[in-house]
Amino acid sequence: MVESIAPSPALLAANRRLLQLRAERQEAGDTRLAARPFTANGGQETAAAAALPAHLGWDSPAVTAVLRGENRQQAAENRQQATENGQQTADPRQQTVLDGLPPKSAIPHPKSEIPHPTSDWVKLYPDIGLGMLRAEQAAAGRLWLLCRYLDEPGRGALRIDILREQLAAKSSPLRVCTWRQLRNLLRRGEGVFWQRARGRLWLRAAARVAHALGVPRLTGRPVALPLAALLGTIGEVRAHLYAAFHSGREKERAAGADAAPIARETLAALSGVSASSQRAYEARVGVRVRRNYAVGERVVEGRGADEGVKGCSGVGVKGSGGAGVMWEERVWER
Repeated sequence: MVESIAPSPALLAANRRLLQLRAERQEAGDTRLAARPFTANGGQETAAAAALPAHLGWDSPAVTAVLRGENRQQAAENRQQATENGQQTADPRQQTVLDGLPPKSAIPHPKSEIPHPTSDWVKLYPDIGLGMLRAEQAAAGRLWLLCRYLDEPGRGALRIDILREQLAAKSSPLRVCTWRQLRNLLRRGEGVFWQRARGRLWLRAAARVAHALGVPRLTGRPVALPLAALLGTIGEVRAHLYAAFHSGREKERAAGADAAPIARETLAALSGVSASSQRAYEARVGVRVRRNYAVGERVVEGRGADEGVKGCSGVGVKGSGGAGVMWEERVWER
């Protein structure tokens, strides 16, 4: 059996007194707020203040008063800022709306992660381009160069979903592959050109990419590879990577830009591209070949030749009758 405990008469009297005092204070607070309403621009109350109720719940006049006070202070700051900027509002209703708005400094301006590059070229180190050809990583290398193009601010990371929209969507002007091909390229270039984590592609710097491709050092000048050179077929991309090496070797001379002669065997060792493929790349991108012939003192041992070559860095072409050796060197011009 549960016994009920009845409150004592003194406790009941104290509760009635407490309720009476609470009601009197609430009525007194509402009277003070009603007697001193805040107005702006000819007696018009601000929109935010007018939208507030008389109170926000049981025994909350104090909270309501604080909110109204903050609104009045914000409205005064907005009017002062508008006056300093020379802004005038003729319509009182527009001024009422202005008073209820937060200052411009308080309005957030989120930065979009969607890239909008402004240039039309990509920086490429020619030795890295040859390393891509030698390692048969031209497709993944193109993707790395396009990622660096999209990452114009230099954050070093791109969201993979945005990368899909930029490079795999049919409506994108930068589309170079399908989404399936893009996934395969991301797997193939992992650890060489980038790392993937938390839905982002973290790009590796040029020095780390060169090391991963087996390039001991970067020689020659970096070249500005046109964006259009990366948007064609993969054969065109390989041809431009090959031609970029010759562009990086050019030096300004009195007679104009020129490059030192280099043999096709040397190019084959540097790039892994055979002589026939070199000629095909040159024809595709318009590289002009200039032949140089060097004839020097005897260097052929045991042949008794009167003519030979100084600095045998070219392709050997034997002369008639074995009387001597004539060497052919080539200079490439873009």
